[in-house]
Parts: sequence; C-alpha cells; structure tokens
Amino acid sequence: MPGNNAPDTSPVLNTRAMIFMTAAMAAFAVTDALIKHAAEAIGTMQCLMLVSVISMAVFLVVLRRNGERFWTADALGRPMLIRTAGEVVGSAGFVGGLALVPLSTVTALAQAQPLVLTAAAAIFLKERVGWRRWAAVVAGFIGMMIILRPGREAFDPALLLPIAGIFGLTARDLGTRLLPPSVSTAFAAAWALFVLTLVGAVGMMVAGGYRPMTPTLWAVVSAAAVTVSVAFVFITLALRKGEVSAIAPFRYTRILFAMSIAWVAFGERPDAAVWIGLSVILASGLYAFWRERRTGTAPAT
Repeated sequence: MPGNNAPDTSPVLNTRAMIFMTAAMAAFAVTDALIKHAAEAIGTMQCLMLVSVISMAVFLVVLRRNGERFWTADALGRPMLIRTAGEVVGSAGFVGGLALVPLSTVTALAQAQPLVLTAAAAIFLKERVGWRRWAAVVAGFIGMMIILRPGREAFDPALLLPIAGIFGLTARDLGTRLLPPSVSTAFAAAWALFVLTLVGAVGMMVAGGYRPMTPTLWAVVSAAAVTVSVAFVFITLALRKGEVSAIAPFRYTRILFAMSIAWVAFGERPDAAVWIGLSVILASGLYAFWRERRTGTAPAT
C-alpha cells in the first residue's frame, strides 16, 4: 500500500473494493481454466514457462516506467528468496495440478490456503492466533482430508500437486510480509516470474523438449498471461481501496466462477466428498475471517 496513510475505508470505497476483489477472482478463475487447457496440451513446464515469460514482460515494463532496476542485490535478500522459492513451488504445484486434476477439485483445495497462512503466520511470524481461529484451521485441514481421501481407492496422488501449491504460496505470502518497504510489488513479481521461466524451461527440456504450438494454443497462453495480470491489478486496487477484513471473504467468489467454468467448459461434476470438504473449508475460512475482524480491536481468545 503506497505511503503510510491508512486507506479511506468509507462504505462507498469498501463497496468498490468488494467489486474489484470479485472481478479479480473471476479473472483468476478464467486464468485457471486457460492454463488447464494449455497444460493438458503442451505439458506443465512448457505452459509454466510461456505464461511466466509473457507475464514477466509486463512487470519489466512497469519497472522501467517506475525507474526501477531489475538486477539489484535486493533479489538476494532472505525475504525475497523465501518469496521467490514459494512462488515457484506454488505456481508449479497448481499448474501441474490443473493439468492432471479436475479444475473444481483444485479450486476446492485452494480455498484452504488462507487457513494454512494463518497457521504459518502464528508459527513463523509469532502472530497472535486465538484458540477459535486455531479450531478453524484444524477444521480446514479436515476439509482438505475429506477431499483428498487418503488411504482409499478414490485417492489420486496427483492431488498432492495442488497441496504442494498451497504450501508454496503460503511461503510466498510469508516472504511478502517480510519484504522491506524499498522492494516494490513489481520487482518481487518480476523476479519470481524470471525464476519460474528458468524452472519451466529446464523442466520442459527434461520432459522431452519444446512441443509445437498451434495458433489456438498461443492465443490461450497469451490470454492466460493477460487475465492473470488483470487479476493482480484488480486485487491490488481492492486492497488499496478497502478494509482487508471487509473484502477478504469475497475471495471465495472464485469458487462460483471456477465451478461454473468447470461445469460448462470441462463437463466436471464434483462428487459428494468434494462438496462436503469444500463446505467445511468455506465455513472454517469465513469463521476465521470473522474472528480476525473481531480480534482486530479486541484481545484474541
């Protein structure tokens, strides 16, 4: 957030922020669907490389316009290394999951990430988390287990990819919280995308090399890079315009968009375990947000 002043959190601005957050979640859902389509055709690593390099170009333009340099020692700072490594693991996990697992299932599991972040912040950053929010975190993990169904025939090892993605993005978010004010969002994003491009390129060569791209696939990959950039713009506007506690629950609108796309575009019909697990995760996440808002002005219990 620019400057040291708190955002104006009037009802009008909060309403606008909620709209921006909802738009960001719609853009993320579209991005996931596009990446799933591309990754199934050209492989996880090639898809990751192409989307990353196109997105990186956008952030390099932003750096240039802001008069910032890309090659600086800030990239080797501990918070940046944690953030970048988390982004690589998180993005690779989710892209790999989208290539092998139904979009609806990946989306359902991803909703547990804020709860995992709550636990990680308490453990690693010593943030104060009361027993009620810890109970919500435990309930969220139970929801994940319901979806995963470990030890049963329905368990799919590919589900471990989005789980790795959840923990990777949690590390990214922890690293982001530790970044010094001198490190801009564009700088952090550009470096993460640079490393993702390299990882994708190496992984692509190990997996058999570059696969030819049709004009349709180029359009899909380019559209994914555009929509994810649009999503980041909208989510940044949301966080700058409104209260985090007011807009955070609107992150869950992503489920509505993703499930609708999964139903229409991929013909997915999630089973009862996915719906039950998702319901547990949603209830836990919303309760944790509510408690966080309550404990923002009162002692945590």
